[in-house]
Amino acid sequence: MDHKAYTVLHRAVQYLATAAKSYVPSRPDDSHTNLGWNGQAMAFSTHDLDDTGVSLQFQVPSFQLQWVRDHHLLAGFDLDGHTHTEIVAWITESAPSVGLPANYTFDLHYEIPYPLTPSYRFEKPEAEVLARLVELRSRGSTVLIGASIGLNLGLKPRVWPHHFDTGYLIELDEGRAIGVGMAVPDKLIDDFYLYISGYQGHSYIDNSGMPEIALGKKYDDWWKGYAMPMPSDGQKNEISFLMESIRAYKD
Repeated sequence: MDHKAYTVLHRAVQYLATAAKSYVPSRPDDSHTNLGWNGQAMAFSTHDLDDTGVSLQFQVPSFQLQWVRDHHLLAGFDLDGHTHTEIVAWITESAPSVGLPANYTFDLHYEIPYPLTPSYRFEKPEAEVLARLVELRSRGSTVLIGASIGLNLGLKPRVWPHHFDTGYLIELDEGRAIGVGMAVPDKLIDDFYLYISGYQGHSYIDNSGMPEIALGKKYDDWWKGYAMPMPSDGQKNEISFLMESIRAYKD
């Protein structure tokens, strides 16, 4: 896995998150800043930013930020070779042309591991690397939807720009919840991976007495949950892993 490539994408989606923060009413759980993934368009996208359906998307293969309305392109800007300062200026200056006020502000209320300094300049990764990242993001969404359907959860995954994971939260009772998703490489697993972890408020649910599972691995040290690297042999095992792990927390 080309780690540099996904970190570049992680930086790029921060413009979407901050556009949502600028134009969408705030929600306590920050869900107004989370993103959709459109596998057909191969793009991350914001919630609608106004009543006419305008949104900002990052189309991965073209490496462009794009204003769209109902999936129709209104304006685009190539990130390759441009600095953070230039990109912020384009969003601010082009917003009125799509019907939004020129009050866009790049204002992150969280830290990401790869800071965007004013002079940071984007470099487009190789096409085959971007294609692999698109495939992973689409497969992650597909298996999460498959597990939701299989367990009658009625949940759809979203991309959370802080950690850049794709996932959803299963609300249980008495303040308990299960986080389910696909994470980017980190200190737990140095590759894209599926995860399930339980929470009581802001603390992990003790899983020391929970069973080992047929697929993946149980972790009960500094991080508590089940995780499995994204395999290359199809989606059946991935969905089975998610469903078995979710049941371990729910049963």
